[in-house]
Amino acid sequence: MKIALLHLNLSGGPQEKNLEVLCKSIKMAANSGAKWILTPEMALQGYFFTQLGREYVWEKEITNIIQPVLDLAKELQVTVFLGCGELDHDDGKKYNSCLIIDTKGEIIDKHRKLKIVGSATEGWSTAGKRLTCLRYEGVSIGVLVCADAWYGENGAQLGEMGAELILVIAAWPPGCGGPPEKAWERCSKMSGGRPVIVCNQTGNTRGMNCFIAKSAAIIDGELKFSYQGEAAILMMDFNKKEKVFTSTQFNIISFT
Repeated sequence: MKIALLHLNLSGGPQEKNLEVLCKSIKMAANSGAKWILTPEMALQGYFFTQLGREYVWEKEITNIIQPVLDLAKELQVTVFLGCGELDHDDGKKYNSCLIIDTKGEIIDKHRKLKIVGSATEGWSTAGKRLTCLRYEGVSIGVLVCADAWYGENGAQLGEMGAELILVIAAWPPGCGGPPEKAWERCSKMSGGRPVIVCNQTGNTRGMNCFIAKSAAIIDGELKFSYQGEAAILMMDFNKKEKVFTSTQFNIISFT
């Protein structure tokens, strides 16, 4: 199975532009054979969306915003792991989430970031309450958002929950809380050696230099291959039966 990582410049937004970029890149990934498509953390609004002087109006239903992505998932028969901020209309709180969108264009599950970074950039969000592990297309998938992967106990618990693959969406360059590669390797190791795939992002907004941020593939506690640099769609192969990578490097598709 081909998995695509959308290693894109999205942190500055605005949402309307990001949505266009996401739809274009999802189409490109699907046309290249991807079945699962990962976006970075906060790919919809942009990681710094509250810090750039633009008013943001929250929708009670996230589907009102992301309908184009839902439609594409159904049309192209792909699964999308979408990073976005969402308002929970039941508790009135806002969350930094990864939505899992299936090939019917439906949100089948979500992971809400557990470890909120103590800065104004994430001050709008509330910490999630649970780890997410779901059985999907023959694979038990654990999902984490960025700093969640720093805490080895999250990897360990996902392993105990039966996760066979851990997906991490991120906005995490070096220097933000320490070397992220070490955290990802620790996450894999403490999960029992499970494969970990990290979709990071590029660009430089408010001094956060993601041109040096890596998207990566890790297994058995060891980083196997990675990418950093300009915006690109990163293609890789994963054997769903054996639960291992069959790629030794990313196939890089330039995105402009």
